[in-house]
Amino acid sequence: MARNLTVPPQIPKTPGSACVHVKLITPCGHFVSRTGIEPVKQIFLLLILLCAAVAPAQAACLSQGEARQVVASGKAASLGSVASRVKGEILKAELCRQGGGYVYVLSVRNGGKVTTVTVNAGR
Repeated sequence: MARNLTVPPQIPKTPGSACVHVKLITPCGHFVSRTGIEPVKQIFLLLILLCAAVAPAQAACLSQGEARQVVASGKAASLGSVASRVKGEILKAELCRQGGGYVYVLSVRNGGKVTTVTVNAGR
């Protein structure tokens, strides 16, 4: 049994298609997408998910005590042994876990310019 559905005039229907495009407006006048979430909230949620996806790829830096233990155990090279790989003056150094290994994230001044350099701390 076929039913003849009518579309209210406030809901535009694309000619020649069976699709009905619905725009929902909240009592406050905000547009709501077909997911039921306001576009601003959708963007916010997307940014949170993007940050969560990127976070594991970033290095997780160790405290000074943890760094000493890792270097003492031989799992990472000492800062002194990797310093020769860097051109310039090391201003700040952090030992970080990255991808199953260790890296030093260094702030280096070279020719008046300060840059961040990542150096493999593997032995």
